[in-house]
Amino acid sequence: DHDNGILSINVGIYSLIRIGNDIINHLISKNINIFNFSVEELLEKMHCYIEPAISYLNELNYDERKELRTSYGGGGKIKYWRKLQREIHNAHADFLPSGLQEYLENDQKKYNQESFNMIRDIESFFKIDFENKLSNFYGDRWFFEGVPKSVYDSASKLASEKNYSNKEGHVEPWECLHLINYRDIAIHGSNWRDLFEKSYTKPGEEKISGGKNAKTQWLQKLNDIRNTIVHNYSVTVEDHDFLLTIKQWLLQDKI
Repeated sequence: DHDNGILSINVGIYSLIRIGNDIINHLISKNINIFNFSVEELLEKMHCYIEPAISYLNELNYDERKELRTSYGGGGKIKYWRKLQREIHNAHADFLPSGLQEYLENDQKKYNQESFNMIRDIESFFKIDFENKLSNFYGDRWFFEGVPKSVYDSASKLASEKNYSNKEGHVEPWECLHLINYRDIAIHGSNWRDLFEKSYTKPGEEKISGGKNAKTQWLQKLNDIRNTIVHNYSVTVEDHDFLLTIKQWLLQDKI
């Protein structure tokens, strides 16, 4: 419809013309003499390259369509065009027009940086929320009674090392948790039932089987994505979207 169309708008027409040119140049690079073919025959040869772009456009959801529709200016045209190039490249690895490789690498870095920022925000939320829940329930001895000994030991050791190295400041063990430690704490003893189940069960997973271990798998996935970023591997679009979903759920009243 008029409000949802993405082909017959300026950026759409621009991108389709550019993609057509890219495909023609790609065929020429494969030593195909395009002037030997009729228009119909040439379109037939182009079809397998056009198809992934068509599928991509057909499968876009409302928000993705809106993003493309509101891609204004020169930068918007380039973004729309590069996305089509990317889809063709994913189906045909040898289709790599000039500048696409750099665009893909920069796009991947963008996902990594945005993902890192979201994990940092989520972890900052954990630090405050977990301490509040534990201290309200266990009182002054919350760090001893509400935390598994293995987590207490590792955090205390790391804090001690940091304090020895940096004699000007003082770091508390609670500031030295690893991301996965929050899952360890959530499922420790009766913590899940008493403190965390209500607010840390993902919406839609209230009735899944497997108890607290199954219901905290999202925390394991969160840690896995963090490790991906730390080791400089590329974060996928799916993992980026997972983080966005988690952040919007947990920090919905704070962002």
